[in-house]
Amino acid sequence: MVLPRSVVLGAAAIASAGILSAQVASRVSGVITDNTGAAIPRATVTLTEVRTGVTRPGGTNEAGRYSFPNLLVGHYTVTAEMKGFKKAVTEVLKLDVNQVIDVNLSLELGEVTQQVEVSAAAA
Repeated sequence: MVLPRSVVLGAAAIASAGILSAQVASRVSGVITDNTGAAIPRATVTLTEVRTGVTRPGGTNEAGRYSFPNLLVGHYTVTAEMKGFKKAVTEVLKLDVNQVIDVNLSLELGEVTQQVEVSAAAA
């Protein structure tokens, strides 16, 4: 049985779409806490792709968790902010295909104008 060319091309397109979607299965997620280890709900979390400067805004849920799914390969930083706390910024994280990086940040009490640099290694 010979299949029509359009059927073969359609099947190839569907198969390649599955392969391409796997390339964006990378994710950065974590928990934002205070210096006592208590979760900080509703904190502002921003993911920045360093080379392009493109930012992706987000925030924490009631358990202090955040997640940025479906990311492209690249170099990212994570910034966490909450009123009454110093801003925390990670070092540059290299994200590869299908990689999941957990980045937990601890915010210190302080003025909003102060910033804390956080060094974190991928788990």
